[in-house]
Amino acid sequence: MDDKKYEHDIVEVAERVKAIRESLKMSQPQFAEWIGYSADTISKLERGLRGISGEMTAAISLKTGISSDYILYGKLQDDLSLDTRKQVKKLLNESIELLDYQ
Repeated sequence: MDDKKYEHDIVEVAERVKAIRESLKMSQPQFAEWIGYSADTISKLERGLRGISGEMTAAISLKTGISSDYILYGKLQDDLSLDTRKQVKKLLNESIELLDYQ
């Protein structure tokens, strides 16, 4: 089995997490509190100074509805690119709407 297939790039993960956070219109402290981590942890993650744990990946995935495959590898479910991008955008918009009601 090719183990490299399951490796993720820290910088690319950082960029995806930052893009998710920014699409939710959250600051680092707001996002960190929302997913149960410190602002310092999110700052280091977004700057590529630390990797993402399985627990953090799960927290982001559960809160946003975005798959862990996308967070870690940039792979959209079933590689349905345009359709999946629309689905991700829809899920992010729904998350934003839910936040506005809280």
